[in-house]
Amino acid sequence: MKTRQRWILLVFMAMTAILLLVMWTGGITKSPAFMTASPISLTVDLDQLSDRDKCPACFGVKMCPQIVNGQIKLKHWTKYKVTRYVNQKNIFYGQWDDGFGQREVILKKLAHDHELDALDRTICERHGRDQNCDVADTVRFLIEEYSHHSTLRPGEQILHGEKIGNGSDILLCPSHAKMDFLIDAATKFNKGQHKKTILANVLTNILVNPEPILLEAFPASKGWPFPIFYGACGRLVVEEYVGQPLSSFVDKPFKVRAYLALQLLKMANLFYENPTQYIIYLTDPQADNFAVVENTNIVKLVDLENLMVVDKELLIQSKAKDADKLAVSESVTCEDQGRYTKECFSYSVDDLCDRPRIDHNYYAVCAGLLAPGLSYDFPQGLLHSLPDEDSDKLQSLPGMLLQCKNPKLGKLGLNRIEAAQRLIEILDSYLEHKK
Repeated sequence: MKTRQRWILLVFMAMTAILLLVMWTGGITKSPAFMTASPISLTVDLDQLSDRDKCPACFGVKMCPQIVNGQIKLKHWTKYKVTRYVNQKNIFYGQWDDGFGQREVILKKLAHDHELDALDRTICERHGRDQNCDVADTVRFLIEEYSHHSTLRPGEQILHGEKIGNGSDILLCPSHAKMDFLIDAATKFNKGQHKKTILANVLTNILVNPEPILLEAFPASKGWPFPIFYGACGRLVVEEYVGQPLSSFVDKPFKVRAYLALQLLKMANLFYENPTQYIIYLTDPQADNFAVVENTNIVKLVDLENLMVVDKELLIQSKAKDADKLAVSESVTCEDQGRYTKECFSYSVDDLCDRPRIDHNYYAVCAGLLAPGLSYDFPQGLLHSLPDEDSDKLQSLPGMLLQCKNPKLGKLGLNRIEAAQRLIEILDSYLEHKK
């Protein structure tokens, strides 16, 4: 059992014991009236957890019938109230009886409790109200302030990113076409909902965490390497449970890790070249943000909070200086808890927003996950410990990986994108040989 799991279990057992002691000393044996009262529930009330009374200042209502009717139930340690103190990420495991079978799901509040409290204050203060105002009412006024008429759909209103100002990373690199694309996807996904309700839901996501609207715009059903999004109820979203985090695969056989690495490199390709007019950039390539499907070892990005989305058409129209020149992402030197300096992941928002050609996603994958040095989860890199018996098939891999991590240190004369494509070829050939 991992240290973190042991710690959570010990905390859970201790808090459960304290709760039972409080219940006992509170008068169970002394007060007959207490004995006849309703029993105290030790499990989380899922409907209450959803905060659906805050809607439309919420993420949606599509999954409310399933939650209210009890079709979705929490499971494992996250179902107990006492674990709310250690479950700061507000991620819960659940099971959904959809009438055809049992589906494993993940339920997320998309933020810490203090961040959700800050969201309420933000909604109130932006409209000039007391910070304890009724957010369900106030958000309706905000969407009027932050809306304008769509240039792509005459007669319809969409949100104006620049009017919204500060929020999540989805607001970076503003584009009216991008906002229209996201709202159109949300409208189709939440078919039947009033347009202003959808705008309020989208605005709420934009202010705290855009994951739901990204899952609606780039759905798993169209081949995007993200979890299936089932919908939301209040401030609780329901997604497919994918599997164990990528970080738990650090010691798997090299063949498995090679397959995972190949998928990550192809993911970087897809985020740049895809059927939409948008580029997706990875700005937080932590291994725990990815998960792996059991049995198939398919990798999916399961935390989309920090993705940046850039309108490629806008880049072409802007005719930026040095548009044809490849922009290079580089690590920076930083302090590790004030003790010593190390290399840290870095990116330039200006470059991502303004440069049509940038190697950032390959830098995120190669330097952040595959090679040693930057990742806390993989200090030795995902592609560590090449098997001796396959040295002939993999002899060019270390040099190519270094070239992809940092072209300045490599000796092959390739840029990072070229090195990444060569890595794909090497891994493809190796895995074909190992079939």
